[in-house]
Amino acid sequence: EFGLTPSSRSRIIAGNSKTKIYFSILLSSLVFTFCLVTAYIGLCVGVSSIIGGFQVNGIIFSTSNIVTMISSLFNNLHTNSEFYLKLVVTGIFVYIFVTSMTVFFATLFRSMGPCIPIIIILLIFMSSATMIVQIFSLQNPDEVIAKIMVELSRWLNPLYGLDAFDIIKVGENESIYAIENMHFASHIGCNCIYIAAFTLGGWAIFRKRDVK
Repeated sequence: EFGLTPSSRSRIIAGNSKTKIYFSILLSSLVFTFCLVTAYIGLCVGVSSIIGGFQVNGIIFSTSNIVTMISSLFNNLHTNSEFYLKLVVTGIFVYIFVTSMTVFFATLFRSMGPCIPIIIILLIFMSSATMIVQIFSLQNPDEVIAKIMVELSRWLNPLYGLDAFDIIKVGENESIYAIENMHFASHIGCNCIYIAAFTLGGWAIFRKRDVK
């Protein structure tokens, strides 16, 4: 049982509160998550840089992001250091959200069994919703409904900030990928709301659970 293992029971017997135990579980989960993500990103960036080099202000093309792929066919898309910095910060908050959500559901079900498929389904749904909104807004940039969908996604979909980038023209046939400050703030704010909700919800559930 998640959070109710013999070690957890022994820590309660030793005088540790359930609050301390829950947040220690959350903290250890965050450390594990960021160690894993850092290793994965480091490996990807390292191998890619060895093969093709790395240029902060270079042209970007991605086959994993449909919107990026479509956009790059019509524009010379470039990036810059500010874009990557904001993307990294957004990614940090997104992974904190994912971890807090995972710990919440694991605490709710007391088992990782049902927790894993629920997390996977939710992440796939959020990611798919992001792609659908982006494609729709790209095809209908002046439609009011498209603008409303984009704005709602910024505040309701915590994964939206990882793939929703602004394309700013800097020349006749050249554009840059950017994350505008207002959009950056909304992405961070959205994740902070979810992080707080899942953290407080999981903590409240854990405190009320009996340790048998």
